[in-house]
Order: sequence, then C-alpha cells, then structure tokens
Amino acid sequence: MFHFLKEVRILREEGKLHRKLIMRVRILLAISLILAGVVVFNVVYRDASWLIALALMIGGFVVGLFVFSRMNIIQWNEGKKSSRRVAWMRLATR
Repeated sequence: MFHFLKEVRILREEGKLHRKLIMRVRILLAISLILAGVVVFNVVYRDASWLIALALMIGGFVVGLFVFSRMNIIQWNEGKKSSRRVAWMRLATR
C-alpha cells in the first residue's frame, strides 16, 4: 500500500496525474465510505437485512461500473489523440 501511495505522489509531482482527477477520486471515495458506514449502521443497530443490503451494494457497484463510467470518460493519452487529429487535418488540407 505504501508503495502505491509513493507512486501516486511521484506521478503527481511529475505532472502526470491531474489534480482534478485526484480530487474527484477522493470525493467519490469519501462518499462511498460514508454510504458504507450508513449501511453497516442500519444492519447492526436497526436490524436491517444484511442480505438485502449486500444485494443492493452489489447492484450499485455494477450500475456504477457499467453505466456511470460511460458518462465521464477519462482520456489517458491526450497527446496521442491530438496528434492523430493534427495528422488527419494535414491529410484533409492536401
């Protein structure tokens, strides 16, 4: 785990990780931890069904993974994408 955090720190210092992306991941992690805490509280103290809670958590994960990930597509190779665009523009102007 410490190696991973060290790698993230090095990549951020080199400018390879955008601050907006890191902040967005931190916010989503905080939201998911809060929601997991609410679920655990309801199961332990309010005698909610752990089976229903588990099914809803798995369903939410699947929906988030396959549906909502399509809404915010992250472009990892921005430079490569723009160079392709420039190459097509050069071919179109000839």
